[in-house]
Amino acid sequence: MAKIKGNANTSTSSTTPKATSKAARPKLTVQARIAQRIERDMKSYGKLAKVLGRFDHEAAARARDCIGQLVNGMADAATSALEIPADAKPTRTTGGGTNAKPGVTVGALVTIRDKRKGEYDGLLTPEELAGLRVTAMRGKKLVCEVNGTKLFIPRGHVVVATAAAA
Repeated sequence: MAKIKGNANTSTSSTTPKATSKAARPKLTVQARIAQRIERDMKSYGKLAKVLGRFDHEAAARARDCIGQLVNGMADAATSALEIPADAKPTRTTGGGTNAKPGVTVGALVTIRDKRKGEYDGLLTPEELAGLRVTAMRGKKLVCEVNGTKLFIPRGHVVVATAAAA
């Protein structure tokens, strides 16, 4: 009779999700995530203070004191972050550069910036350059239709002449 290795009743794969899976975890608010990041950074600065504690030097003592003040300030910041109401919305959105330009929407009338007009000299007439209507937006590019031809223009090349009618 041949010996069977292992236990026939055990399975190598689990069919039930773990309790720590992302689906089982409650979603944290932005405020709680900020507080967690601050607390995690506080721990790392605390480790730096321990390392500095090994040195018997005046500069190390000053650095340790500064880190102590920093950690105290960070503790205040963590508690302040948790005091922000959960339904509060940020007044500023993320993203910078040309992505943050207000007023560039579908239907807006845009013109090419003066410093970029040279790039479009042979492509469009001055009348067409003065009044481009945005028909769509594809990431950081604007789609403008001129005489039946779609033109993809970077947002940084244009200035809003008139906002789209709401």
